[in-house]
Amino acid sequence: MRYSSWAFAAVLFVVMGCIHRDPNASVLSPLGESVGTGILGDSIPPQFIGFTDDLTESVFKNLARSGRYQIAPRGTHLLCPSNQTPGQHGYVLGTHVNTLMGDSAHVTMSWSCSRPNQSMEQTGVYLLRRRHGKWQIERALGGGIGVLGIAPRRRLTNVAADERAC
Repeated sequence: MRYSSWAFAAVLFVVMGCIHRDPNASVLSPLGESVGTGILGDSIPPQFIGFTDDLTESVFKNLARSGRYQIAPRGTHLLCPSNQTPGQHGYVLGTHVNTLMGDSAHVTMSWSCSRPNQSMEQTGVYLLRRRHGKWQIERALGGGIGVLGIAPRRRLTNVAADERAC
């Protein structure tokens, strides 16, 4: 019986060691706490949110569990809430730590969606500081909006002209 208790304890420690939380999740946690309805820059609240990766999903887990939004499957392109086209309207969120220096971090948050004939991504860069063991947003450092124009799909036709016809 004593051998099985030690074996169980050893297996338990191995399993606990395999459960790994990304250290960047705690750094990025203030972003997850600050984002809510209307924060993402569209006057119409989104129906869906999606995540670019597991880290972003863990940062925004409370937003996902709030019941305000439906979670879009990974890889889904969401239409901007103001887009009149029928479909899933919302944002795909992304976060990452650019630089970590002791108790300071530069982080980026992005949210993207699609509008008629264009794809849009907004980014915000923030300075975070750790005070008394807790990460906090110190200030916004900048941001940007990128718009990629997409030509509407058209059926291509090949027109050949005979030089002799002119």
